[in-house]
Amino acid sequence: MFTLLIAATLGAYTSQRISVVRDGEIVSMSLDHKRVWNDVIAFFAAIGFICGRAISTGRNTRNYFDNAIVPWLNNFGISIALPSITLPSLPASPTLN
Repeated sequence: MFTLLIAATLGAYTSQRISVVRDGEIVSMSLDHKRVWNDVIAFFAAIGFICGRAISTGRNTRNYFDNAIVPWLNNFGISIALPSITLPSLPASPTLN
């Protein structure tokens, strides 16, 4: 279903950017490449902004929970510890250092 939605969105977008000119028996089609590239750059800029905001919001929420809510709950005898993700890393190699 998601693939169908993306295909419909791309089809609607390209139908707005393609112009068809019919001159008797000759049909020509043109695509505004500059506008398409500008839209692609704007799309990726928007995605980068949204992802950055989402990551920042998650970090702020985690910091608020760790620094404000957990100590407050500890005053009532409730102990909560959220797990932290530790990413795997390669062992240090003397030849690479």
